[in-house]
Amino acid sequence: MNSKKLEKTDIEAITKMQSQFAEYTNTLGLLQIDEKTMNNQLLMIESQKNEIFTKIDESRKEEQELVQSLQEKYGQGQINLQDGTFTPNN
Repeated sequence: MNSKKLEKTDIEAITKMQSQFAEYTNTLGLLQIDEKTMNNQLLMIESQKNEIFTKIDESRKEEQELVQSLQEKYGQGQINLQDGTFTPNN
């Protein structure tokens, strides 16, 4: 078989296509790395949110226990924290 010499424009077209493909592949790889990083950050945020929700639930439980304790001690009524007084509901 006889080899034929490619024209310069054909070589340039092939080289350009190869370069574009390499650039697209590289960009896709970088985007996947960015996506992985963002997913890790979202997981960390979700974990922190869950910790805070747990603390909120614990605080609500403590609040209920405090309210019950105060009702046992003072009865039903209103508390004024500014002047430190309790007014019964009678």
